[in-house]
Amino acid sequence: DEDPGVYKLTPLSAQSCLTAAGDRLTIKGGVYTGASARITAIFSGTVGNPTIVEGDPSDAAGCAITSTCSTILRPTTSNPVYTTDDSYFILRKLDLDAVNFPQAYALRLGNTGGTCTGILIEDVETHNSGTVNAASGIMNEPMCHATTYRRVHSHHNGVAGGTGGHGLYQQGDNVIIEHSSFHDNRSFGLQCYNSTT
Repeated sequence: DEDPGVYKLTPLSAQSCLTAAGDRLTIKGGVYTGASARITAIFSGTVGNPTIVEGDPSDAAGCAITSTCSTILRPTTSNPVYTTDDSYFILRKLDLDAVNFPQAYALRLGNTGGTCTGILIEDVETHNSGTVNAASGIMNEPMCHATTYRRVHSHHNGVAGGTGGHGLYQQGDNVIIEHSSFHDNRSFGLQCYNSTT
């Protein structure tokens, strides 16, 4: 009923459809590979009207915990999802697999020195990050605050025999983590570090 009739071949090309607060990008179930199998920006929403990037909406709540989310982003360059100063958005029902580019974080929030806030990461699985360096499954930069992680599953990240590589490297303030699982990472499942305040 809400189909806008706009279709793109790759997640990277589809992100250009996000042009206003409250827009929603749905990525059909399947395995996306190559340089364009990623999201590099999410148009900021507003309080009460978040922008949404989601995998197949028919996937059940909890698909990340059971490793059954049917929309898999497995790019060959950079992070599967990388945002800068984007705020008030929801990312849900996605499997973010860095196996084809293991230097990357599967999910990285914030990195330009600005601020981001009001983010919900829900039913997202991250894995295979940093198997040739110290990248974590999820990197929450210190200027990115008020993030909620709900039913997140981050595992098998970090260098075998090396140092670094956490399930979640959390640096912002006012974070909520609910019903999530962090396991089999090279370093800590959850690393809470310093924020900008």
